[in-house]
Amino acid sequence: MKINENVKNGKKYYTAKIYLGFDSVTGQQRITTVTGKTKREVEREAASKRIEFSNNGNTIIKKAIPKTFKELSELWLDEYKLEYDKPNTIKQRESILKIYLYPVLGDYKIDKITPYILNELVKTWVKNANKKTDKKIRNVGNGKHISNIANVLKQIFDYAVRMDLLGTNPMLKVKIPKIKCNQAKKEVEFLNKTESKAFIFALMTLEGSYEAENTKAFFYLLIMTGMRMSEALALKWSDLDFNQKFITINKTLNDSGNIQEEPKTKKSNRQIFLDDKTIKVLQGFKAYQLEKCLELGLSKTEFIFVHLLTGKVYRRQRMSDKLRIFLRDSNMKQFTPHILRHTCASMLIEAGANFKDIQVQLGHETIQTTMDTYGYLTAEKKQENANLLSQYLNS
Repeated sequence: MKINENVKNGKKYYTAKIYLGFDSVTGQQRITTVTGKTKREVEREAASKRIEFSNNGNTIIKKAIPKTFKELSELWLDEYKLEYDKPNTIKQRESILKIYLYPVLGDYKIDKITPYILNELVKTWVKNANKKTDKKIRNVGNGKHISNIANVLKQIFDYAVRMDLLGTNPMLKVKIPKIKCNQAKKEVEFLNKTESKAFIFALMTLEGSYEAENTKAFFYLLIMTGMRMSEALALKWSDLDFNQKFITINKTLNDSGNIQEEPKTKKSNRQIFLDDKTIKVLQGFKAYQLEKCLELGLSKTEFIFVHLLTGKVYRRQRMSDKLRIFLRDSNMKQFTPHILRHTCASMLIEAGANFKDIQVQLGHETIQTTMDTYGYLTAEKKQENANLLSQYLNS
């Protein structure tokens, strides 16, 4: 290596051109220049450049070839985001990486991750998931959805195989055991008939302000249709057909507060037919909203449940707070907005609706989801069935 002496503005410094080698990405020869105040400093810098070139996979292109699992996962996630643009889905994948995968695999060299390592890891997750708990929410790292984690792992290594970074996918040899259900399956919470009627009666007393009318229309719509809160918040007035008496669900409000132009699942795209009273409540709210817009000199709103002054749809937390305050002021027990979805389904079962119709109304992807969630009898039905055999034998 030839070191040249240079002078600039009366100050002496040294430079040298060094040959790094052939770039593994472009195939071109790589030559770079190093600078230092002394010859020794130039030599150290030259050695550092050669090591950096080698450690980067013999290329000057930064991170061109991922070496660790975390680097590989980040590249996979970038590609995944191009294909799936639902923020909630992407957020779920990021959580799996952060909670389950990076802590145990992040620093592993890709080619050192074997089926045995992955299989032992899956066994650990299964053991944690099988731990008994009385909590409604399991501890972080003890989740029951091991298949989702395994699927992310498989996709990451599929990507590595496609990119010729690995010859085979190590996840293909990993067995995913079934999770034992050590937790007694809890029936979903819902309002019974008496509580539902009391809730609706209290809602109908709300009046006198935009916030009151908004609260009344929103939560009445939820309990009478069973739609998800995020679906209701994404509704436009154009989605509502007052003449044909139905409402069209084709979008949702995501966690970021933005309208997502496709709902949770394919089956979530649906039409829900409305009863006369629900139509009347919504017509009343529309008229009230238009009146307030005229008073404030505002244009009529596109979305149904919006803050008038900002024109922005309400966030889910805002509506949850509204419900909490309403229940407190009405001296009723506290519950979350999602309970109204369960209540609607339970009332439909009590009224004799079949599970297929309930599946369509709720927008479940499969009827099995509906059966798994609501395939139980309410207390009144249980007692009714318990008496059937006795009545039959005594008749």
